[in-house]
Amino acid sequence: MKSLIKNIFAFIFFFLVFTPIFSFWFDETQEYLNNKKVQKSYQEFKTNNVEGILSHEKQNHDYDSWGVWYALNVYREASDLPVLTINRKLCTIASIRLIDQKRNGAIDKHNGFSQVVDKYNSGIRFIGENLADTPEQFTGKEVIMVFATSMGHDLGMRDKDYEYGCVARNGNYTVIIFGSNK
Repeated sequence: MKSLIKNIFAFIFFFLVFTPIFSFWFDETQEYLNNKKVQKSYQEFKTNNVEGILSHEKQNHDYDSWGVWYALNVYREASDLPVLTINRKLCTIASIRLIDQKRNGAIDKHNGFSQVVDKYNSGIRFIGENLADTPEQFTGKEVIMVFATSMGHDLGMRDKDYEYGCVARNGNYTVIIFGSNK
């Protein structure tokens, strides 16, 4: 009985302390993503940036890997960080990690990440990973908003040392791989 009461008090304490923090973080992120400057920057980035990448520029990429890629770089740009450059090695790692998530039927909490990096990376010193399981109908911007509400994922997206990246998205799974030689 004492442990039950103790657990109830611990839950109430956790709820009272952390709910306002998470609520503030989410509200701040939502406000940031709804900001007109960010909206305009996102549209400009989609139409004017990433030379040579937009081989299918007439198509709507809001719901695929490119939509997440654009939203990620707009998010970085709005945070006064340089946009990431696509790196083929990181794209290989992102694709393999996406297959892992789909095969598992759930996010693996980064359990297979180091094995894939050890096998397929050559030359990039620091590599990070963001994984998400979001509704398929989420746009790239909405996926980035989900990542932004998690402190660890947000720190990865806004790490000033990351120079390279790649996104793999299929269905409800999204994998972002970051890298740096710094």
